[in-house]
Amino acid sequence: MAGLYWMAVMLTVLLSAGDSADAMNRASAMNLDAVNRANSVDLETLASYVSQIKSMYIPEDGGMFSVAVSIPEEEIHPGNTLETILKLSDPATEVKNKYREDKVYVGKRVVAAKLPTSSDKHVEFLVLEKLKDLFKGENKKDMLLFYVFASPCPGICLKTDHSRTILNKINIIRQWRRYAVVFSQVFQPNNPPTIPYETRREALQLLGNHKVNNAKIGLDHVFRCWRPEGWMVCISCANGNRVAHKCIAYLGESDPSKNQPSSQLKQPQQGKGGSSSQRGDSEGFILAKRKHGNKSNIWR
Repeated sequence: MAGLYWMAVMLTVLLSAGDSADAMNRASAMNLDAVNRANSVDLETLASYVSQIKSMYIPEDGGMFSVAVSIPEEEIHPGNTLETILKLSDPATEVKNKYREDKVYVGKRVVAAKLPTSSDKHVEFLVLEKLKDLFKGENKKDMLLFYVFASPCPGICLKTDHSRTILNKINIIRQWRRYAVVFSQVFQPNNPPTIPYETRREALQLLGNHKVNNAKIGLDHVFRCWRPEGWMVCISCANGNRVAHKCIAYLGESDPSKNQPSSQLKQPQQGKGGSSSQRGDSEGFILAKRKHGNKSNIWR
């Protein structure tokens, strides 16, 4: 009888331990989900941020450029937009003066560069080289938005063994509490041939999954934000385990797999947002066009 009693006691203890372990695992999973939700980027807010940044820092002659902005989200509200904050910390005139000098602008909250004439380095590489100068202890709670007009090119920026690859530099953005890598247009050479679909897919997948010191930025932190219908919209480039078709497709190009992603386009609302730029682009990439009455406008 005593033996049976102790067997029953031990079984109860083991079952309780198992329940506790399961409960701890469930709690850890819930905490991780909560962290992921807290660090996730709302597409409407992101669209508003990108619209305001582009309205301020687009080069006067259009063309390829890249901007990294440390965004103090806790300071943003309807009466104090991102554009208002940046006008004080990093005026557009100062940034564009550096563009004219063919130099990289490094300010309080912004690092920016346009396509240089005196260097063979691409703009995203130039910005990432200076990004360490932007991170300071007081902006640890900021969100870092790293924007480039066209998605990084597979042949240089997203090639692991190239001397000017950004793959070994871009992980610096993980120092910020939240971060997003954003582009508007799918990179396409000005002259044929175009880049094969599968090459574009593999390159963007590598951008999200390339590990430096066993860490990666994650494809779920990569977004495309552009104006297909005249207003700024953003989509995530992560579509399950695949790259979203709209993040790698040229205008009018169909998905070879016939499995179109179901990304939802959202129009930014007022609030954390601000005025949207409706300026056209003059760069030689494929652009979307929308007509308003007798007037034809080109949008990014």
